[in-house]
Amino acid sequence: MSKTLKKSGEDYLEAIYTIKSKYNKMKVKSVDIANYLGVSKPSTNRALNILIEYGYVEKEDYGAVTLTDCGINLAKSIKRKHDNIKLLLTKLLGVSEAQAEIDACKIEHTLSHETTQKLEELISKLNTEECIAEKFTCLVAGCEEHTCNLQGKFGV
Repeated sequence: MSKTLKKSGEDYLEAIYTIKSKYNKMKVKSVDIANYLGVSKPSTNRALNILIEYGYVEKEDYGAVTLTDCGINLAKSIKRKHDNIKLLLTKLLGVSEAQAEIDACKIEHTLSHETTQKLEELISKLNTEECIAEKFTCLVAGCEEHTCNLQGKFGV
């Protein structure tokens, strides 16, 4: 039975997914999650019990934590949202990597489904139409000149 998670639950799902994929861990343990998030093991166990109850995670007794199919899908969605926000902050707005990581982690939990879809569309367009990305970056930086002729786009 899948339910809507709070911010902390999403953080735990994202952490499990990241530990498994980024660090190539075959088995993710509670202690790995606690260390990754900088929280206590008892807090991690409480959170895992909620994720189990919601149907996002399975856990062996004193063993590995595994995302269910539903958990994997939600974790991928959260991670994609996080990565897109971070990309927008760093590449378009010039925010430092460290600050963008902090801000993306906060923002990812508050965006609606509609806004998330529009953000993904924007990232897709920016990836395929360099001129738009260049123009936007130039506008943010306060450039006087721009090589693309996009006068009128974005309301400027």
